[in-house]
Amino acid sequence: MEIKKILEMCVQYRASDVHILVGTPPSLRLNGQLVVVPDSQVVTPAIASELISPLMSQSQRELVQVDRELDFSYSLNIEDPIEFIYTPQKSLISQRELHSDTHGWSVALKSVLREDPNVVLIGEMRDYETIESALLIAETGHLVLATLHTSSAAQTIDRIVDVFPEEQQQQVRAQLSMSLEAVVSQRLIPAASGGRMVVVETMLANSAVRSLIREGKTHMLTNVMQTSSEVGMKTMDMALVEAYKAGKITLPVAREYASNVEEVNRVVGKVT
Repeated sequence: MEIKKILEMCVQYRASDVHILVGTPPSLRLNGQLVVVPDSQVVTPAIASELISPLMSQSQRELVQVDRELDFSYSLNIEDPIEFIYTPQKSLISQRELHSDTHGWSVALKSVLREDPNVVLIGEMRDYETIESALLIAETGHLVLATLHTSSAAQTIDRIVDVFPEEQQQQVRAQLSMSLEAVVSQRLIPAASGGRMVVVETMLANSAVRSLIREGKTHMLTNVMQTSSEVGMKTMDMALVEAYKAGKITLPVAREYASNVEEVNRVVGKVT
């Protein structure tokens, strides 16, 4: 029994999954039902290792020896253009470039759910159709990573909602409040040592954040982030103050990029 033959059979019968479990014969999922691979035997620990070993890297083989399990997750990336080639380590990664590998965002995103990925990366959410598709994919339980050209977490939420017609916006807020996990905003600013460095604002979707998004009170998100640092949230101004106190940026730079200069001055104990 070889894994290659099992996978060839999977393709031949258009099965969606292959199941290899110690104590049972290998199975294929056909139309939602598990069907035992013909002429196969019950999988023992030795047979399981023999079957999956050709699919694993050396690091994965070592991980199996320690954890006794390995999950091959699947990440599907849609990019315009592909700027960085990912080397698969603990998951399978498929990178597709707009116009070279697919005709457009809508076509690419519609095909995503047919491939059952664990993670979907969307290079940039540029328009109504792309954002609508991203929300749909997230609602079906997939982890969606995407970028937007915005400068803060609150602005990101507003940008997503404002793309939709007014009559749909309340529904979109409800969708976001249920499916959003986090917003990370990054800015490159001058470093004290020369060059530039990144400062990061982080908003995690806890119950307070979800409630404000659902109610359309995005102007209050900053307040929640300021009082939730213990769970990992951080406003851009908090990140600037942190970088200044660490000697990574100068005070004038912190003030220049702050959204609330008075608050930055108060925290660092200096005034203009």
